[in-house]
Amino acid sequence: MKRYRFLFAILLILLFSLSACESLPFDIPWLVPDRPTPTQQPGDPVDETPTPALTDAVEPTPEEITSLTLWVPPELDPESESSAAQLFSDQLQRYSELNDNLAIIVRVKAASGAGGLLDALTATSPAAPDALPDLIALSREDLEVAALKGLIFSMDGLTDIVDNADWYGYAREMALIQGSVFGLPFAGDALALVFRPENLAEIPASWEDLIASEAVLAFPAQSDQVLFQLSLYEGEGGAVQDNQRRPVLELDPLTTVFHFIEDGVTEGLFVETTTQYQTITQVWAAFRDGQTVLGRGVGF
Repeated sequence: MKRYRFLFAILLILLFSLSACESLPFDIPWLVPDRPTPTQQPGDPVDETPTPALTDAVEPTPEEITSLTLWVPPELDPESESSAAQLFSDQLQRYSELNDNLAIIVRVKAASGAGGLLDALTATSPAAPDALPDLIALSREDLEVAALKGLIFSMDGLTDIVDNADWYGYAREMALIQGSVFGLPFAGDALALVFRPENLAEIPASWEDLIASEAVLAFPAQSDQVLFQLSLYEGEGGAVQDNQRRPVLELDPLTTVFHFIEDGVTEGLFVETTTQYQTITQVWAAFRDGQTVLGRGVGF
C-alpha cells in the first residue's frame, strides 16, 4: 500500500509540474518544440552589440573588516599583570590605532590538551567556521598538526617576510611545513647562563674559562629534551638530520661534547646532583639555594 501511495504522490508532482510549465519564466528543453535557427538574409540589419568580455565583469567588493580575533595561550593574555602582557597590550592598541581603530578580540585558551588551542581549532572548524580566529598562536608541533589537517592556510604568495635576512635559521624553519609558509615565528626557546656577580669576577668567554672558574653549572640533565647537551653538540657543528631529514648524530662533534662533559665532571663544574634534575623549575630552585651558575631555557 505504501508503494502505491508513493507512486501516486510522484504522479501528482509530475502532473502539477507539467500544468505549471506554461507560467514558468524559462523554457524546459524537452517541452519546447524545435525552432528554426534564424539565418542572416541579405539587407538585414547587422546586430553590432558587442559580446560582454569576462574581464568586464564587476568584481565583488571585499567585505569590510571591522574586527580581528586572536586566540592565544595564557602566557600571552594581555589582561594579566606581567610586563610582557602590558607590552603585548600596547602593541595591540597601537595596531588598532593604525587601522582605523580596528576592534581586536583576544580569546585566551590553554596552550595544549582538552579545550586548548589546537583542540578548539579542530572542534570549531567543521562545527562553527564563522567562529574561527583570524590569528592563532600555536607551538611548532601544533602548527604542523593543524597544517596537515587543513585547519590553517598556507601564506605562500601573501607575504615574503620569511625570506628576510633577519631571521635566525631555526626561526625560519619553524615557519615552514613541507616547504610552505604556514606561520610567522614570534617566540622561541633560548639558552642562557645566569650567575651571581659576587661569585664570578668576570663573565667566562669560553667553556674552558668556565671550567677554570671553579663554578658549578646546573642544568636539567635528566630532561628528555636535552637542550643543553644538544646545544653543545650543534655548537660543534653537529647535524641532527641528514639530507633526507632522517635523525643523525655525527661522531666527531659528539665525541668533543663527551670530552667536555668528562672534563667538567673532573674539575667539579658538573656535580652529581645535576643528574637528578628533570625540569627547569628544579634547576632554578637549586640556583636559589646556592648554585653559582645556572644553564636554563627561557621562553614560552
